[in-house]
Amino acid sequence: MSARATAWAREQPLVGRKKQLLLAIAGAVDHTGSCRSMTQDGLAASCGCTVRQVRRLVGELAAERYLAHRRRGRRGGGRAADLYVLPREAKEPPHGQPMSGLVENVSKPDI
Repeated sequence: MSARATAWAREQPLVGRKKQLLLAIAGAVDHTGSCRSMTQDGLAASCGCTVRQVRRLVGELAAERYLAHRRRGRRGGGRAADLYVLPREAKEPPHGQPMSGLVENVSKPDI
């Protein structure tokens, strides 16, 4: 869990399920700002919505550049949990590196 990613998600000007979804993903990211462990079923349960709604909302969040999203498969067929990546400003800094060197003063940097 990344406290920085969760704090960043709380600051975003979103409402409703879109905000809940971003918070659920942010709560499951690692120190690099990537989430590989949350399935669409898990996100739906966390947000109190359907998997179809999760897919639609993830598409909207990606289009609005709040996250990057990639579907993942397994060797031999089947699906793995999708990959979600938050913007640079939501990631934890490497140990010993000051935050000011990592974050640019833009609202939604390239992912």
